[in-house]
Amino acid sequence: MKTKLILSLFSLCLLASWHWLSASAGANIHYVAPAADCGSATPCYSDVQAAVDAASAGDTVKIAAGTYTINVAPPTPVVSLTQPINLLGGFTKDERESAAINLTETFLDALGVYIRRVLDVAVNETDAFTIAGLTIRGGNGDGLINFDGGGILWQAGNGTLRDNRFVDNNAQHGGGLYLVQGNVAIHDNSFEGNNAERGAGLWVNGASHIPIYDNLFTDNTARTGAAAKLTGQV
Repeated sequence: MKTKLILSLFSLCLLASWHWLSASAGANIHYVAPAADCGSATPCYSDVQAAVDAASAGDTVKIAAGTYTINVAPPTPVVSLTQPINLLGGFTKDERESAAINLTETFLDALGVYIRRVLDVAVNETDAFTIAGLTIRGGNGDGLINFDGGGILWQAGNGTLRDNRFVDNNAQHGGGLYLVQGNVAIHDNSFEGNNAERGAGLWVNGASHIPIYDNLFTDNTARTGAAAKLTGQV
């Protein structure tokens, strides 16, 4: 079943033309840009995972517009996050203080490769973090031992998912996003063209007290819960 309507538990809202993102004051910042061309900003990486691995809890990774994928054999995800690190997209090499995410798009792209999701989040620390300004595209959870969450599998962690696009992801459950555990605010995201048996856009399964609002669901396809499936407390 396809849907272009948001479930009644959500507010239907187009993403605003401009969203400005900034890192927390005092945090260490790591920069990512295609070909590691970050202008004068340092440290600079061409690979998002390399920046994440170099960062410490509480740091921020600012990712310039472009497409980021990996050339490692599946099932390695494009990015794996195990510490509370902010991932912020939509920057350019010349504008690093704030981001216009709808004008300078940052893609984390699994390229539709079989058994590769885009982002795996398993943060067991209690500190909150933010993932914002990213286009999560082309993840495929089918065939993985844990076949949930083609775009993002959120296994643990407290934080915010905002101003992201989940596009053309596929999984058995939660094509765009599958949330297992954590206190996560999910707002101002767009879920477009995702596929799953259940919960094509997103599936909240077991997590409690999750604020979900102002998200847009378009052309997602599932047997049940084309936009979203909720089995926790929201």
